[in-house]
Amino acid sequence: MIGFCFTSIGISGHVWFTGVLADSWLGHNGLGWIATFVVAAGSYLMMGGARHTALAVAR
Repeated sequence: MIGFCFTSIGISGHVWFTGVLADSWLGHNGLGWIATFVVAAGSYLMMGGARHTALAVAR
């Protein structure tokens, strides 16, 4: 969902969808995927990452 905030979709002047942050530097340069990756990685780490799986296998 974060990536859609940086997206602008349409054909030659007829815009169908514009995200909230589409006019930002990341949106203009098509780098919304970086923000999506950073948020996903942060969420993964905040939830414990792969630690829980590694501990369960070691026991």
